Amino acid sequence: MREAFVDADKLPVTAALKLERLRTAATDAQALMFATNHARDVADKKLGLAVNRRDSAGDTKATEAADVIVKAIEAEVSRLQAEAVRRRGRHGAVAGLAANLDAWIRQQPAHAVFELAEVPPLAVPADDGFAAALERVRAERDQREAELRRLQSAPLPLSELKVAARGLVEDLSRRGRPAIDLRQGLEVKWRTREASVAHMSGPDVAALLCWLFPNEMAAALDAAVTRAVPAAAPVPSEGRAERMDELAAEVLALERREERLIELATEAGMELLRRPHANPMAVLGVRVAQRAVRAA
Repeated sequence: MREAFVDADKLPVTAALKLERLRTAATDAQALMFATNHARDVADKKLGLAVNRRDSAGDTKATEAADVIVKAIEAEVSRLQAEAVRRRGRHGAVAGLAANLDAWIRQQPAHAVFELAEVPPLAVPADDGFAAALERVRAERDQREAELRRLQSAPLPLSELKVAARGLVEDLSRRGRPAIDLRQGLEVKWRTREASVAHMSGPDVAALLCWLFPNEMAAALDAAVTRAVPAAAPVPSEGRAERMDELAAEVLALERREERLIELATEAGMELLRRPHANPMAVLGVRVAQRAVRAA
């Protein structure tokens, strides 16, 4: 049975209140976007009527007067169009963030426990701005994340891959080796799922071949690995996992700094939009402590 998802009510109070504010902000942003679109549509209709009146004016003076009105409405339509684009982008960012937060919460197991994370101390220099400071933090975060992705996808050195290939052949050879029972004559027991080779599975066939021809199978696999090695720079396994853990921690720390800058900017009366896919733990200021599920 699939485990139940955690409920948002399990969030610490401050995180739950912040989540509700962000959800409300998404709803408000949608309302503003719709209102602006409606105002632009109304202005468009007024513009059409004004153009018709100008074009049907009977004399030069009336035409000039009507043209002034047309140009004023055109300016208003242009302003509303730009505002509609801005509000559409804002709604996309705010609504995307709210959806991301809700999806993350639903993905947590029912036994997950949320705890408040320590707020990083942060001060913006007087000669600097929030937007510039935020840009620098995000750039540093992007660099760390790019390095983390590179390590995650980097191949192992060819020497390590060849050792792994040789180990695979040895493991398969042990699987393919039959069990010999000499207690009552000769009895050979094959470790395959089917009695005939025609019905053996792929892994069983490979295991049998590795037992029969270990050197040939090792050489063939060695050559195949050599041909398949990608052009990307290899990274040894030694220290790789530890470095990835360090980078993941650095990325999260920078994301917490990013959120703190946005909060400080908000307190100063400036709006800086969060990334729609910002780390939910950073945005809500929490960390997740997993507890084992007690047996029933």
